[in-house]
Amino acid sequence: MNILLLFFLFSAWSNEVCISSVKKSFLPVNSCNPISVDNEGGVFIVWEFSREYNYHDYVITGAHINKYNIREGFLSVSRSGRRQSIHGAGDANCFYKDSTVYFIWDDRMIPINENEVDYENEVFYRVFYWNINNGTFGHISELTSNDLKYSYSPSATMDEYGNIYVAWEDLRTGIPQIFYKEYRNGIWSEAKQISQSPYFAVYPSVTVSNGRVYIFWEDGRDKAVEIYMREITGDSISPEQRITDNDGYFSYGVHSTSSNDGSIHIVWVDEKGGYPQVYYKKYSNNVWSSDTNVSNSASEAVSPSIVVDIQGKPHIIWIDKGENEGDVYYTVLGDTAFVPPVKVNKTTIKCENPFVAVDTMGIVYTIWSGIYEGQYYNQRQIIFRRYTPDKNTKSTRSISKIVSRGPLILSKNNDVYNKAVVYDIMGRRIKTVLPDGGRLKWQMDDKNGERVKNGIYFIHIEGKNAKIYEKVVYIGGRN
Repeated sequence: MNILLLFFLFSAWSNEVCISSVKKSFLPVNSCNPISVDNEGGVFIVWEFSREYNYHDYVITGAHINKYNIREGFLSVSRSGRRQSIHGAGDANCFYKDSTVYFIWDDRMIPINENEVDYENEVFYRVFYWNINNGTFGHISELTSNDLKYSYSPSATMDEYGNIYVAWEDLRTGIPQIFYKEYRNGIWSEAKQISQSPYFAVYPSVTVSNGRVYIFWEDGRDKAVEIYMREITGDSISPEQRITDNDGYFSYGVHSTSSNDGSIHIVWVDEKGGYPQVYYKKYSNNVWSSDTNVSNSASEAVSPSIVVDIQGKPHIIWIDKGENEGDVYYTVLGDTAFVPPVKVNKTTIKCENPFVAVDTMGIVYTIWSGIYEGQYYNQRQIIFRRYTPDKNTKSTRSISKIVSRGPLILSKNNDVYNKAVVYDIMGRRIKTVLPDGGRLKWQMDDKNGERVKNGIYFIHIEGKNAKIYEKVVYIGGRN
């Protein structure tokens, strides 16, 4: 099985595409989330770039986004930073819902006039309306206040209801600590201090599942560096919990995500084997699984990123320092174990900061920064590559339709298709439909038998050597 999967991984990868073309481009640290899918073949990517400004040594960085569409390729959108940014617009996050792209990043602004107080880095928020006037940005809002104390390295995520959750590093207490805010009904909550480290707490990663928020970070209190976590449910914050072993070895670079069943998945770098390796573990029913070394490299493996698909399978990407001073490697959970890692970069070297996303169609999107030798002044550029598993399906077709009322007949009398799984626009599983009288029929209801809301739904119809993807726009449901 692993050999077959490995062949599929190689055969279904697209060519590498450079999506930046400026002097230097780079992605944020791995605790951020700079890539998001719209589940319709599009992917949004945010990154930073630098260049000289007014003949001085200042570096301007601005967060840019591009949307990839299978038919049209990459479409450049615009910047999400400000022209006044200096030495500091970066660590950007990007997520998509209902034709709107949301951005969280840290930024250092130049005062407009001499009477204004200069900024240290603070965290900012902005939205981009994809379907208004061929794309329209909202105004820039400060998520943190300008108190001349650094606020930086934000990690942000969004739940299925459009609520936003942000964790970041803050120096307001004198040493780096983790703080947190959430955005509900158009209002940002007050900042809450999450970590209580006596030394430092840095590089948070935040994820959310079933109304519970999980915040992970690196903490220096254990005579090394270990990964800590706190869980937030409403106004209740659980005690700090150390996730990695207090063994005197460094554990750092954590990235987290969640799956439809409510499980939490994390990856991080651990030096307990003698040199950095990428490890994975899962949190389910309040119990952590054992650590799994997914890189198993003979050299250093760093900067991991993880996403879980709608089937509950984690996809992990990282940098291996063995060859070319940095190669991109990727693996996915097979039937019982992670498949052997495959190298993703082919023409770039000295790669850094890879990220991965998966949509409801099973398409895998990967990005990283890397160097094309002899091109772009040997400066790193943003590289994109896509993996499409369905190229290996013997019979695959895609259907899109508008439904005003149910039921929806998914397959007629035959024994080819054995089930259909319905997902909403956020990739949440709504219902599994089984054959009834020899056919698959969805009553436009959820797993509780209640009629679903108006909106877009994706249906995976599965059978022997065949798969159908249906996109359904339902206009006869609840508002």
